[in-house]
Amino acid sequence: MPLSARAPPRPSRETHGHHRTSPHAASTGRDLHTRVRVLAARADRTLGSCHIGRLTAPPEPAPIPGRPPTPGRGPTSGQGPYARTSRPDTLIGPDNALPLRRVLDDGRPAHWILRIRLVDEYRGHAAVHTGLLDLV
Repeated sequence: MPLSARAPPRPSRETHGHHRTSPHAASTGRDLHTRVRVLAARADRTLGSCHIGRLTAPPEPAPIPGRPPTPGRGPTSGQGPYARTSRPDTLIGPDNALPLRRVLDDGRPAHWILRIRLVDEYRGHAAVHTGLLDLV
């Protein structure tokens, strides 16, 4: 078969440990939370938390040789939209109707940490999955 007739390779579902989403994936925090809750129920599990992720700071840029790191950035700084907070728009939960793929007030794209806690109440087991939600 000539190269031009071959279908292009399918993108990997996982790249560098970050899960890729499809164009049909949930678009709001509420949609993704509902989808995960339904999938958990199909597996006879329940969610162990009222949310399944949160807004986080974007990846730090590579350090510039000879320049000290910038203090006060990131989720532990206690300032800005990356501070740990319970505002619905900063959580992937049933109260967040905003798109997950969006630009924040400071002009940066939103970055999300996915943290799904699944509980098997019958067996008394629980598990947690944590990772960067890649919306590219």
